[in-house]
Amino acid sequence: MLIARSESKLANVAAHVERTHGVQTRTLSVDLSGPDATSRVLDGVEDLEIGLFIYNAAAEPRGLFLDTPDDELVRNVYMNCTVPTLLTKSLAAKMVERRRGGIALCSSGGALQGLRIFAAYGAAKAYELLLAEGLWDELRGSGVDVMGYVIGTTLTPEYRRNMNVTPEVESNLRAAGAQSPEECAARFYEVFGTGPRGYASDHIEANFAANARLPRAEVVAAMGEHMQASFG
Repeated sequence: MLIARSESKLANVAAHVERTHGVQTRTLSVDLSGPDATSRVLDGVEDLEIGLFIYNAAAEPRGLFLDTPDDELVRNVYMNCTVPTLLTKSLAAKMVERRRGGIALCSSGGALQGLRIFAAYGAAKAYELLLAEGLWDELRGSGVDVMGYVIGTTLTPEYRRNMNVTPEVESNLRAAGAQSPEECAARFYEVFGTGPRGYASDHIEANFAANARLPRAEVVAAMGEHMQASFG
């Protein structure tokens, strides 16, 4: 089951998956920031046994917090916190009944420290990360694995367009730990089931470990300078 807003993109991805892996797919076009998102998703999977649920969606309000419109802040909390919480509760209950299943809530490197310009986004992604870690503990022994998956800079088509990624820029981003979507996905299957938190790359994990030894103010201020230079 593939879920996203764009029907055309869903159709293309579904066709690729079927052609490459010889499996059946189903798609559902849903705006996960919409008020009926949870009910529409649950209705759409009612007749399916969901063995692995991956929530990899995000609203990402950009700009200084006090300048961000209220509706964008509400959308951020709804899409990044409310919807994954309610979907996880419903799907996890069925997995526990079957005594098998897996849940991954995709978080962000922006959740690991306060994030200038993306403060509300980082806070919401921190919620997802800690929700997953808490559920990993609560559901241990039930046959259901849960992980918060921390993703860093990913060279998606949208990111390439928005950031005007030239070959030179990509080389620099790669040197700083950026990944392709395929690399990020492949890493997930390597680390899933190993604990409450997984990292999309060794680079992200090493940065987190290094920052944990530094004064918090230094870490947040340094990230703020980087965000200001990149997005300010």
